[in-house]
Amino acid sequence: MGSFLGVPLGIWILNFVNTSVVQWLLGLFLFSYGTYAFLRKVYFKNKAKMILKSKAWAGLTGIISGVLGSLYNSHGVPVVIYSTLTGLSVKTLSSTIQAHFLITAILVVIGQGTGDIWTSATLPLFFLACPFLLISVLIGKYCKRHTLDYHFDKWLYLFIAFLGLLLIFAH
Repeated sequence: MGSFLGVPLGIWILNFVNTSVVQWLLGLFLFSYGTYAFLRKVYFKNKAKMILKSKAWAGLTGIISGVLGSLYNSHGVPVVIYSTLTGLSVKTLSSTIQAHFLITAILVVIGQGTGDIWTSATLPLFFLACPFLLISVLIGKYCKRHTLDYHFDKWLYLFIAFLGLLLIFAH
C-alpha cells in the first residue's frame, strides 16, 4: 500500500527536486548499510539481531520503494533491506521480494507513463534491456540454487554496498 503513495511522490520529486543530491544520498546510505550489515554478519555473528516487528515499517518501506522506483527504477532495495530485518527465511524473503517487485514495477510504469517521464528513447531502451534482464534472472536463479542460505544474505549485503558505490560514482 505504501508504494501507491510513494510512486506519485517520486514522480513529483523527479519533476521538482535536484535528483543528483537524492542519488548521492541514496548511494551513501546503501553503501553504508551494505558494508555495515556485511561486516556485522561476518564478524559479529553472536550479537543480537535487530528484528522489525511493527507493520509501520512495511508501510514506510513501501513508500520509499515507490519513490525510488519512480526516481531510479530501483524499488527493490528498500524491500530487500526491510526483508532482511524482519527475520524471514530465505524462501519467504525471495517470494516476498518477487511479489513486491511485480506490483511496484507495474505502479512505477503507470506512474512514469502518466507523469510525462518517458521520452522517445524509453521504449527502445526497454526492449534493448530485455535480453539482459532475462540473463540476469537466469544468473540469479543459478546463484540462488548454488548458494547456501547462510551465505545468501552476505551476498545480498555486498550487492547493496556495490549498488551504493555505483550511485555515488555515477553522480
